[in-house]
Amino acid sequence: MRKKVSVFLLSAIFLLKFIAQGQSNISQHWADSVYQAMTPEQRIGQLFMVAAYSNKGSEEKKMIERLIRDYHVGGLIFFQGGPVRQVNLLNHYQQMAQTPLWVGMDAEWGVSMRLDSVPSFPRQMTLGALPNGQLVEEMGALVAEQFKRLGMQVNFAPVADINVNPANPVIGTRSFGEKSSNVTQKSQAYVNGMQRNGVMANAKHFPGHGDTGKDSHYALPVIPFGRTRLNEVELQPFRSLIQGGVQSVMVGHLQLPLIDDRPNRPASLSDKVIKGILRQDLRFDGLVFTDALNMGAVAKNFEVGQAEVQALVAGNDVLLFPSNVPKAIAAIQDALKEGVLDSIQLETSVNKILRAKADYGLNNFQPLSTVGLAEALNTPAVKALRFKMYEEAVTLATNRDDYLPIQVLDTTQFAYLALNSKSPKVKLDEYLNRYADVESMALAPKSSLEHIRKVEEKLSKYEVIVVGIHGMNNSSKSRYGIHREQQLLIERLQQKGHQVITVAFGNPYALEYLTPMHHLICAYDEVEEAYQAAAALIFGAIPAKGKLPVSAGVLFPAGTGLGTQYLRRLRSGTPEMEGMNHQVLDKIDSIAQRAMALKATPGMQVLVARNGRIIFDKAYGYHTYNKKKKVRTTDLYDLASVTKVAATNQVMMYLYGQGLVDIDKKASAYLPELKGTNKENMILRDILAHQAGLFAYYPFWDSTMVDKKPNPQFYSKVQKTNYRVPVSSGLYALNHLPDSLWAWAVQSPLRQKPDNRFNKPFNYRYSDIGMYMMYELSCDILNQPMEEFVENQLYASLGATSLGFRPKNRVPASRIIPSEKDTYFRNTLLAGDVNDPHAAMHGGAWGHAGLFGDALDLAKVMQMNLQGGYYGGIRYFSPQVVEEFTKQQYRQNRRGLGWDKPHLERARKSSASKYASRDSYGHSGFTGTLVWADPEYELVYIFLSNRTYPTSRNNKLLKYNIRPAIHDLVYESINDRTVTDQYLKEQTP
Repeated sequence: MRKKVSVFLLSAIFLLKFIAQGQSNISQHWADSVYQAMTPEQRIGQLFMVAAYSNKGSEEKKMIERLIRDYHVGGLIFFQGGPVRQVNLLNHYQQMAQTPLWVGMDAEWGVSMRLDSVPSFPRQMTLGALPNGQLVEEMGALVAEQFKRLGMQVNFAPVADINVNPANPVIGTRSFGEKSSNVTQKSQAYVNGMQRNGVMANAKHFPGHGDTGKDSHYALPVIPFGRTRLNEVELQPFRSLIQGGVQSVMVGHLQLPLIDDRPNRPASLSDKVIKGILRQDLRFDGLVFTDALNMGAVAKNFEVGQAEVQALVAGNDVLLFPSNVPKAIAAIQDALKEGVLDSIQLETSVNKILRAKADYGLNNFQPLSTVGLAEALNTPAVKALRFKMYEEAVTLATNRDDYLPIQVLDTTQFAYLALNSKSPKVKLDEYLNRYADVESMALAPKSSLEHIRKVEEKLSKYEVIVVGIHGMNNSSKSRYGIHREQQLLIERLQQKGHQVITVAFGNPYALEYLTPMHHLICAYDEVEEAYQAAAALIFGAIPAKGKLPVSAGVLFPAGTGLGTQYLRRLRSGTPEMEGMNHQVLDKIDSIAQRAMALKATPGMQVLVARNGRIIFDKAYGYHTYNKKKKVRTTDLYDLASVTKVAATNQVMMYLYGQGLVDIDKKASAYLPELKGTNKENMILRDILAHQAGLFAYYPFWDSTMVDKKPNPQFYSKVQKTNYRVPVSSGLYALNHLPDSLWAWAVQSPLRQKPDNRFNKPFNYRYSDIGMYMMYELSCDILNQPMEEFVENQLYASLGATSLGFRPKNRVPASRIIPSEKDTYFRNTLLAGDVNDPHAAMHGGAWGHAGLFGDALDLAKVMQMNLQGGYYGGIRYFSPQVVEEFTKQQYRQNRRGLGWDKPHLERARKSSASKYASRDSYGHSGFTGTLVWADPEYELVYIFLSNRTYPTSRNNKLLKYNIRPAIHDLVYESINDRTVTDQYLKEQTP
């Protein structure tokens, strides 16, 4: 077998070499034939790559046309513009050219560096913080796809300069950092990603622009080092990249007097640098490009034409961005005649250029299409990679007493202070509030000392203060945008005992001015993904992995970066990050719109998480059909029977895990009031599985009505001594009504057993009454109301603070979505008062209903269960407890303990997806809600609506299968199609 594999591999390698050799022969043949057909002027023209823009007018276009038509320039380097405009121009220019143009761009962080309407990748210094080069290589591959779609062949990247000089005015954040090993690793990864995907990479700025004090765009920088230093530092990445197969190198406009002592002689015009070091010593035989010849470092010291001649004499192959092509061509012609320039060298360079054009498909150029161009450049893969990069780059520089990540939420008060911002409502505020309740404040630039003191006073009551430094810049002269007064404020807050977490959204060199900070994070950029990553790191939703790519003063040497514990809290991201297709998920929008158009519900929230990452979280529609108030993702819905699993069942799981309850015992062992009743022998397992013989529901509330109105014997319109139980706005119940309600439930009749045989178990029948019993049992064991326990011990520690009972006591009324216009019991709008009559009579909380909350916080509860009872660094119960409660309990009953599960007969209508695995579990709610978790696919699905508004008789949500239809899309979006295959297998007889 091994021999067969070896033979196969050898055959494959031989075939690939044969194909490559065949392509090489084709390219060389094309290059030779084109070269032979050219005039001398056309050959010289191939050496030029001129600047082109797609955001300029007709004069610019005419100039490029003239250069192509009259001077036969070999290529274009595109600068500012837009994708569609550039493609249209390029098609036009290619049609004019006798020899296909090759096209390049400075796209160090993707084509967005030059073009609008395209997402940007992080700058190289941010990428330098990544733990390895994997994501950089992925970026290179995606950049290559962008290039090919735009008809470009050469990316003038990566910047292989080692930025050892923090005051470098031109490289800075364009570099991967100050460590040779890091710059080399990331540069090679970028090169591999591009060249393996059909785009030429270009290592720049040889022999190294990282230790300069001048910007070569305006003046000639001097590198005062000899070969020893260059070999040890600057040349290291270039040497490695050449050995690794980089196909082109750009030579910088840098003076190296110890290498070439001619006055004002830049490396780009130095044969000692190019022919001596690059060609001879480093043995580079690829294409050599000059840096832009219109830059001040050259233009100020060499006449137009002479610079181009000297560049060719020095050993360059391609003349980039010349100031005046006609004059340069004339000067080159003169140099050839005078023997200053070797004609053989020129022939070699032109042949290499033509060969490269053929290698990259220009020997068979086809016009480019603009159809779908925007989508091709703004792919989900780009967005997903941006998220991954910032998650892995964000760097924890200091972490006093290992305080981060923050684990304890329930007893901690949080504040966020946005520095250099007029408003606290930046994206970081939003992401922090996904983990805990955070009060936000802001200090605008140049705030007065008086205003700073007022903000400081407001912050005095908060234990944890996250300080975000916004509006930073890249100037060391301005301390990178960190104001001294703000720095002193942070220090004072620390001295007062606050846990201050400082996050710098900018240049890592700025950390030098933040050295006393106890908890310091560098997030590198002011972008949404950086905000998300910083918040996620603070709360343990991601572990810290980043390392500073440069030194920031003495205390923060390059490589600084602390690791943190991963607490497995939910984080945000894109569908593609978790193997899902956003285009399928986008169809949820149309189902939601259809549901609202059919008036199945006035609005809804839909959330999907996979592998602990929220990949879909949207709010649709309005609170009511008057369309005055839009639904937000932070608004609260009445969750109805989801209460059973998100509240009561969580408590039962806790009690079981603590050994305080035996689910195979009789309920009467814990509820003595059941003794002597028809419920005395009920087993807890049977009750939780809904097969204990209980009726689904008894309308106890109806017995408290008279003439279709609340009986004054039981209710009062004003709260007074004997009527303190809130039922709804303007309605209060007798103090003992909850006890009476429980007594009525205890006395309620049971269903008949099948065949009336004593030993025959009851069949399955969903019932609210069993959850009344679990509530009372929990209260007795815990010696406190169940709702208080679950709010304080579970929701608060999860950071799920929207979850809870009696929401009018907790949140602004504007956040509570009405559930119904009650015309049968309370005769009022129910907005913050529980929809269920019996939960209302019980004071707003009972075991079956009363819980309110938003989709995000429900997802936290479901994710905790999906993670085997663990979330945020806390184990709430063991995986064995979760498994016991979520598994199917009886052969003819689909139910778990408290939890609902997929129908045994898949063809039956269900609130959950037909694709849900047998191991999945969840629950629906009367008001139009659904929560569902699937451990097989690590999925959490939350659907919240108020389908009962204005009337609970509205069954269109069920009629049109809205909840399962959306849930189906979630499964269908998973790229692994075994989801569908498994469903089909189950349907096969």
